[in-house]
Amino acid sequence: MPRHLLTAGLVALAASVLCGQQYVDVTAAAGLQRPAQSLLFLGEGLCTGDFDRDGDLDLVVAEAPGQQLRYFRNDGAMSFSDQTAASGFATFGIVRGLTPADVDGDGDLDLYVCHFFAPNALYMNDGTGSFTDEAPARGVDVASGTWGATFGDFDRDGRLDMYLAVRSTLINTQTPNLLFRNTGGGYFTDVTTASGTGHLGLTLVASFIDYDRDGWPDIFLANDKGTSLPPNTMFRNNGDGTFNDVGVAINCAQGLCGMGLDYIDAFNDGGVDLFVTDAQPDHLFLEWNPATGMYTAVQNLFLTPVPSIGWSAHFFDHDNDMWPDLHIVHWMGINHLQHNPAQPFGLGIGWPQISASIGLDSPYAQYSELAADFDNDGDIDVLNRTYIQNLLSPPGLLQLMRNDVATANWLKLRLVGTASNRDGLGAVVRITAGGVTQEQEMRSGIGYLTSGPLVLHFGLATQAQTDRVEIRWPSGQIQVLGSVAANQFLTVTEPSLGASGTTAVGTTLSLELAVQGDAGLGYLMALAAASAPGIPVAGGRTVPLSVDPLSLLTSAIGNPILPLPAGTLSAGGSATSPLTIPNLPYLVGANIHSAAVTFDPTWPGGIKTIVDGQVIVIQ
Repeated sequence: MPRHLLTAGLVALAASVLCGQQYVDVTAAAGLQRPAQSLLFLGEGLCTGDFDRDGDLDLVVAEAPGQQLRYFRNDGAMSFSDQTAASGFATFGIVRGLTPADVDGDGDLDLYVCHFFAPNALYMNDGTGSFTDEAPARGVDVASGTWGATFGDFDRDGRLDMYLAVRSTLINTQTPNLLFRNTGGGYFTDVTTASGTGHLGLTLVASFIDYDRDGWPDIFLANDKGTSLPPNTMFRNNGDGTFNDVGVAINCAQGLCGMGLDYIDAFNDGGVDLFVTDAQPDHLFLEWNPATGMYTAVQNLFLTPVPSIGWSAHFFDHDNDMWPDLHIVHWMGINHLQHNPAQPFGLGIGWPQISASIGLDSPYAQYSELAADFDNDGDIDVLNRTYIQNLLSPPGLLQLMRNDVATANWLKLRLVGTASNRDGLGAVVRITAGGVTQEQEMRSGIGYLTSGPLVLHFGLATQAQTDRVEIRWPSGQIQVLGSVAANQFLTVTEPSLGASGTTAVGTTLSLELAVQGDAGLGYLMALAAASAPGIPVAGGRTVPLSVDPLSLLTSAIGNPILPLPAGTLSAGGSATSPLTIPNLPYLVGANIHSAAVTFDPTWPGGIKTIVDGQVIVIQ
């Protein structure tokens, strides 16, 4: 059957199935509609996150130049109130990207503001949604053509680093992108030159992405004017603080007008697939081929033609059928929802464009959008950012479209890092249910001028529970949850092992183990003078402790240092043992390594979870 006939048939089928179920404009009822308009070319930023830690997604929206950033608090059930007056946000000139992240690891979201050719701002959150700009003191008050920011832990030290996408003018293309290393507590130092990431293209969007799944965050760049200036590219993380440009080697260095960016395992086959918006005639859709270690451009096989210049884009499962769809914003044409037909890549079945049938075919001019569950009902809503185009343009900057399409099951995950960064950025989550395995990475800086919630949303179709949830944390820790009930917002904390207080000589405190998902399993924890070479166990894994007198002593029940090293985890997945630091002055300054394992007979060798614990510094 010709491809166009197959696509038309799928569109008709989707329209018939979805008849009567649409996205609904609830902007006015949500309290977001305002008369202000903007004429700013190429758009302004917006972002969402739970800034006041009440469980709902709030909004920060850049106004027209010369106005204050607007802060809308979500008071529940998709009802917003304007809290700008108490927010601490300042007035700005031209604001581009807005990117939230917990840069100091204190449990609340801070906000980085890209201020075009004026000093950028880093707003530190006091936990209530009140902010103070500390960019100069923290070393990130950059004043250049900054377009967007992305956060990730490139050196895997548990602290969030930042990469800035810089699109300087066509007259001056010598301002490079910038990489900042977090030295602790949310303070940064410029490591661009040492890392080799000072790219000179017109970068509109950059994002940390572990494309080869080696555990080290790489960086992908979407570049404007790539047909005559540097094209898109990928910087591969070498794991030693440096990066190599591998764009050509892995076939992702296409020259186009790269505007928006997102990535996901689009075909549920384990690959990290990439999408970049472009001008006519087509966008760029790259499918990862693990056999060749390269990308293949497949947009002509799977996507419909481009009606106009594309800008923001997001992958999300709009109908919760376990297969990610693709939402694309167009400046002078309707937005697209390319519906994933739930078929393997090898069949080559096109993704039909169904936005008209579900009410997402916004005709208004726009650059950016957000995809998030603003009412916490388990489906993904869409917030459009519209601009004056003609007399039919809407009266406000924002258009909130509530999802009334999805009725299937779902699961949302919020990740809390312990050894890893607090937001879990860079963590890879695999969920298996009903024979389908989905994979998503917690990502930052995707879309265009926007940043979505630090929450992973998975559709589960008719499945009432998962078979398996696997989380690979940035620290390298692998955590596995078994059967998890559908239709819940689950917070998952990274397994941890550490001392309860100050580890001074002659003191007694506790060594505390927490492994969510392993409740009722047996455990063993121990201390050692070193973590290497480690203890090999079944499945090619290693317990990061040396076999030495200290590990042999502390793994024995009743020993004088760690008397309760073994037992059964509580219903909450936790256990403790007294920890006595011998009163020996020569121990001051010693580093003691800790680790633990949990036992499950269904796992290779009977060991389920290996916890690389705290390095205890004796004081």
